[in-house]
Parts: sequence; C-alpha cells; structure tokens
Amino acid sequence: MACLTIPAPSNVITSLYGWRYHPVFKRWRLHRGADFRAAMSTTLVAAQGGVVQVSSSGSGGNEIRIVGDDGTVARYLHLTRAMVDPGTRVSAGQQVAVSGNTGHASAGPHLHFEVYKKGGGDVNPEPLLCGGVTRKPGADTVDGFPIKACNPDGGQCGGDSNLPPASGGTPTTPTPPPAAGTPSSPVSPGNQPAPPGPKVEQFDDMSTAEIFSTEVMKRFANPDWYKEQAERTTVPLLIEYVQMKALEQYIDFHRQQVRGRVEALMATRLARKNRQDMEERLQRQREVAAKAGEQ
Repeated sequence: MACLTIPAPSNVITSLYGWRYHPVFKRWRLHRGADFRAAMSTTLVAAQGGVVQVSSSGSGGNEIRIVGDDGTVARYLHLTRAMVDPGTRVSAGQQVAVSGNTGHASAGPHLHFEVYKKGGGDVNPEPLLCGGVTRKPGADTVDGFPIKACNPDGGQCGGDSNLPPASGGTPTTPTPPPAAGTPSSPVSPGNQPAPPGPKVEQFDDMSTAEIFSTEVMKRFANPDWYKEQAERTTVPLLIEYVQMKALEQYIDFHRQQVRGRVEALMATRLARKNRQDMEERLQRQREVAAKAGEQ
C-alpha cells in the first residue's frame, strides 16, 4: 500500500489515535483516528485515490469516505461540507471537503481522520501518512491523561501501554499517580470508575432539544457507547442509569419553566388584545356621542 497524502494543509496532528479520556464523552474510549489542526473552512484533500461516499451522523457530523481500489477507506469527520458528489472518483491530493465543527463529538473545529483496512478494521493512520506530519506538543495527552495503546478500564493493559513516540519525538507522558484516597493498583473491570455526570450549569442557555441531542444522542446514536456499556459492571451501569434519570427530571423541569413562560406570554398577549378591544369600543362610543351632540 502506498503512503497516504496528509489530508490537512497544517500537517499537524493535535490528538493521536488510541485509548484516551475523551474530552466530550468524559470516559476512556478508543479514539479511532488522528485529529488534524484545521480551522473553520479549511480546504482538505484526498489522502488516496478512490471513490467518494458522503454521509453524516450525530457524533461525527458531516463526513466523507474515500474508498481506495485496494479496499482501504479514509474517513473525514466534522466537516462543514463535501466538495465532491457521492460516487465521484478522486485522485490523491485533490480537494474534497471543507473542515468544520459538526457533530456532537467535536469540541472545536478540526479534522478527525480515520483509516480502515480492507475488511473493516481501523488502524492508526499516522504511520501510513507520507512524510512531513508533525505532532502538536501535548498531542499524546488529553486532560492530563496520556493516550494509551489499550483500554485502561478493561484490565488489559500491562507493561508499557503508552503509544510509541513520533519519529524523533519524546516518549509519552507517564500515567499520573492516582488521587489521594484511591487505590494505587490498576483499574480492573470490577472497580471501573463511574462516568462523571453532566454539569447542569452547561444547560442554562440550551433548549430542551439541544439538551436532548447533546446528552442523549451522543449515547444512543453512538455505536461505540453500546460496546462500552457491554464492558461495564453493575455499579457503573446503575450510576449511568441514575444520571440519565436525573437528566430526564432536569429536562422535565426545563419544560415546565418553558411552559410557564409560554403561558405568561399568552396571558400578556390576551390582556393586550383585551385592552385594544376596549379602546376601540370606547373610541366608537365617543364618536357616536359626538355625532349625537352635533345634532
């Protein structure tokens, strides 16, 4: 297989492929691609020659896929739009899409780039890229946690589980020590940490539809979420359930507030209409009285 053309003009990877503590989902999950620095409306190019497929999803937003002749699939996520139609055959280096910030799993404008070998298995795209790519400082960590080659929550990591450094780079940051009062032994499936609950204050300026799409769709519309839940034990699942029930109650409370505001607006509108009707009647009575006085 020939090397892949770097899809973003910055040539800078901002977050690596591997298991990371996800900044949006707030749990360890497999980051199936490499994130490239790409401001809004950056023109992106085809990593390989092939046929274009166009799609969209709740978490990945607008996306395109380029299916190479050897079955390799290059996937571009969080796009503003595609620049080519589905079924178009493109060449490596051809302009194919405009970067953006679409999808619930995007915390800011960038290109999330994935590569799948023939048969469907995802692979780390970085070693497959043609020369010239660089890593942003800190690309191997997320929120202070190093990106891992295996799942820290799955009890599968042993020895050096950090990803290999970039060519000429420095090793990844070692795993930070556990917080005070927590066990120092590796996390096993039986004592997995519960996923942190959503911060309620972030919902203050959101509609119920936005809350639903942010907190619910990123779970139930995300195929990876089902896989993660299958690996969790009873206590984390119960905590996840309680969090969702709490979110449901918060949405109900939000709806009641909205309903109250709507009812208040309707009452104000009705009162205003009644005043207008009363003024019109008084005006007609004045006109009739004035005509009677003239006679």
